[in-house]
Amino acid sequence: MVRILGALACALLLLTSTACGGSDDDQAAQALSKSLRDNGGGDNLELSKKQADCVAEKMVDNVGTEDLKKAGILTDDLEVKKEVGSVKMSSSDAKGAADAMVDCVDAVELMSRALADTGGAEVADCLREKLTEDDMRTFFQALFEGDAQSASSKLLKPVLACAGASQ
Repeated sequence: MVRILGALACALLLLTSTACGGSDDDQAAQALSKSLRDNGGGDNLELSKKQADCVAEKMVDNVGTEDLKKAGILTDDLEVKKEVGSVKMSSSDAKGAADAMVDCVDAVELMSRALADTGGAEVADCLREKLTEDDMRTFFQALFEGDAQSASSKLLKPVLACAGASQ
């Protein structure tokens, strides 16, 4: 009886909104979250399920499923594209995606850990002191706008300062 009532409630909600996990936005967020967890880029870049879910849900909320498709992140079937190297979002969508990353993940810590592999622990510790959330927000926004060169240049000064300090 409880199952039937639950199914009826879900069916009613589906008719009036996009609840119960059946909406395109829900499917897009689930695909993004899975991709973030599966393709984190190694031990230093792994996101927890909670972090990945947060990023995915905020990205869908901030950018929208249709714009994520237009940007080349999602397919028409709401799967994450295998190659997302050519992502190019509008400035406002890129800001929304960057906000999702920085609001849900300690982006400074993530970047510090990622660069610890190449620069060592001293560089990572230095970056934790020099990088700010605003630096990371600006970095991610440029990256989502499709400007990898500008994104890299946003972090170049603190990275070089830390690399020089460790020598």
